[in-house]
Amino acid sequence: MIDNVLVFKTNVTDSVQVASLAEMLDTTEDIADWNIDFQDCDHILRIVSSGIETHAVIASLTELGFRCEELKE
Repeated sequence: MIDNVLVFKTNVTDSVQVASLAEMLDTTEDIADWNIDFQDCDHILRIVSSGIETHAVIASLTELGFRCEELKE
């Protein structure tokens, strides 16, 4: 069951960086889908999730060397 969509501002800027993120995001059980909007100036990462916590996403991206900040509606 899908509970929520998490939205983050990131500093991910190209397909090489997306590939490094894909390894982590594609293998995380609670993530149903994700995408990055390069057309947006904040390089928005959207995650469709069934329960992953915001802090876990931020910690994982930070560990990979990316900046990640949750955007509130």
